[in-house]
Amino acid sequence: MQIGLTIAAMKALEVRRAQPLLFDAHARTILDAVADPHTQALLDIGLHENPSTANELSTHLLANYVAAMCRYYDESLLASVTNGIRQVVLLAGGLDTRAYRLSWPAGTVVYEVDYAEVLTVKMKALDNAGAEPQTTQRMVLCGLGEQWQAELTLAGFDPDIPTAWLAECVVCNLPGGSHDTMFERIIEMSAPGSIIATDNDPLAPSGRTWGEAVDAVLPDALRGADYSALAHRDERTHPGDWLSGHGWLTRTYTTRELAERYGRPFGNELVPGFDDLADRRFLTAMLPTDYLAHSTESPLSDGPADQ
Repeated sequence: MQIGLTIAAMKALEVRRAQPLLFDAHARTILDAVADPHTQALLDIGLHENPSTANELSTHLLANYVAAMCRYYDESLLASVTNGIRQVVLLAGGLDTRAYRLSWPAGTVVYEVDYAEVLTVKMKALDNAGAEPQTTQRMVLCGLGEQWQAELTLAGFDPDIPTAWLAECVVCNLPGGSHDTMFERIIEMSAPGSIIATDNDPLAPSGRTWGEAVDAVLPDALRGADYSALAHRDERTHPGDWLSGHGWLTRTYTTRELAERYGRPFGNELVPGFDDLADRRFLTAMLPTDYLAHSTESPLSDGPADQ
């Protein structure tokens, strides 16, 4: 859960900015309920727009990285539903609150697949705060290493209609076998017209160990937290290769490119080792179908986000 807590903390910091790339009013609610000492310390220290120390720069860069990633995934999902998709699946969504903070068209169903202990923590915090989802939300209490596709179908998922899939921060969190199986299942369950957005690279595209990659970018407040879920470095197939090999059209962007797009360029002032995060690629892929022929905006386009 530590990775989800860190992303939530960065979203909570983003809310404080004058021009946030996304607005997650629920992130702080979840963090306060969990009371993780590392992310609480980070929130107490805050974000410096003009960092003057290495630690302040680490926080600033990591916050911009998370904001660019999350904004990109928001745009992908919203472009998908703009084009008529009404079935959305968030894989290992964890502490994600997109069902609550995004504007979904009528009839959209958002499925969230993750371990029961993770989703239960989130739902309890949001329920206690009186938060309401913006569309129909269905929880699938199952890890991605389990038979989640059967549980998803039992929850009402229809494999015969197009789906918008999101697998955020999953590529580097699963063992190679589970990673490849997940993409096999996505391909099997996707009707023509489906979309997927996901990370295309491991944590460190350069090939450095996960420990080296994490140590290079963590602010002091997060040191000592457990990021061992990022340790998987065994063989796996890149998501783009999986998908293009099955007829999907793919497009990738690096974090650096996304940061430029959203007006948050990293510039030359990077902490040593941050290049790995700046060069990580994010992927959107589409399984072609005639249903997109009359759409107003391709989910692979650079359309604006509805926040």
